[in-house]
Amino acid sequence: MDELNSSGVPNEDIFITFATGTHRRHTREEQQQIVGEEVSEKVTLYDHVCNDRNNLKYVGTTSRGTRVELNRQVLEADRIILTGTIVYHYFAGFGGGRKSILPGIASSEAIQSNHRLVLNPGKGRNPLARTGILNGNPVHEDMVEAASMVTPDFLCNVVLNDDGELSGIFAGHWKNAHEKGCRFVDEHYRIKVNEKADLVVVSCGGHPMDVNFAQSHKAMDNASFILRDGGVMILLAECGEGYPSPEYRKWLKYRCKEEIEEVLRERFSIPGHTIYSAMEKAERFHIILVTELNPDDVHRLGLTPASSIEEALGIARAELGGAPSAYVMPRGYTTLGTVPTQKLHTTKCSL
Repeated sequence: MDELNSSGVPNEDIFITFATGTHRRHTREEQQQIVGEEVSEKVTLYDHVCNDRNNLKYVGTTSRGTRVELNRQVLEADRIILTGTIVYHYFAGFGGGRKSILPGIASSEAIQSNHRLVLNPGKGRNPLARTGILNGNPVHEDMVEAASMVTPDFLCNVVLNDDGELSGIFAGHWKNAHEKGCRFVDEHYRIKVNEKADLVVVSCGGHPMDVNFAQSHKAMDNASFILRDGGVMILLAECGEGYPSPEYRKWLKYRCKEEIEEVLRERFSIPGHTIYSAMEKAERFHIILVTELNPDDVHRLGLTPASSIEEALGIARAELGGAPSAYVMPRGYTTLGTVPTQKLHTTKCSL
């Protein structure tokens, strides 16, 4: 803000649009928490609404068939500056950068079309549409193509440490600066372990990373890469807001991921894909969820509910015995476990 003011841009000519994608609108208090009370009093704040047809404008169609409609108010601005944080994302590879455009300020239809690329043309999900991958990731590349139709003027993305403090600032060209930030995240937040373990205990890292199941699932995904098939995962995720929207519960009626995948190929849904991804992991691992979610909902996902870490450890102990190999991930939302090709040895722990 100070930099813009010193360049001759008055506060009345600046507005901030929150790139909410398909997520709910922020409250005024949440907006103030994000930008700070001082900034919130100086400039106008807007939330993007993905189904507000009057404020959407068509800008082109990507080579993968995504019809890109974006926030008209943003498009009509003289300059577009992207801001945000860079973290791992379970199918776009990384957050930040181009995601401020698609899905950030895109129409619901454009977002669904882009996210559908997580599925293979034939069956199952695309193996390149996953955490920490940009090259060859169809979801990411489609987002980049959409953002290039807008050509943002500047980007400033940050990476935060465990205490919420700045550990990296990446500014400049909207694509190049973002890619540099992704490399930084990979260098500092991809944790190499010796081999896959029998047990992974993972916490999302507290509020707001575990505010609902959709957010908490990202920690589940990050932890899955260091857990052997058939192993046990204990995920600590409060999920105080339950699900982001009522649509998530509609997908709980399906008995398996194959049924969900069949429906997703006909009409893709972000809530449906989240439930699909959770069920996919539930088939590979025994996942115990320490949460406030309704136990019946947890069972429908194929997961085991627990009311405390002590209860969860008891369940794991009964299944794995007294000394499984184990990892603990206190910041599962922001860190990614990975196993090197060479085979080393894990330590044993007592439950």
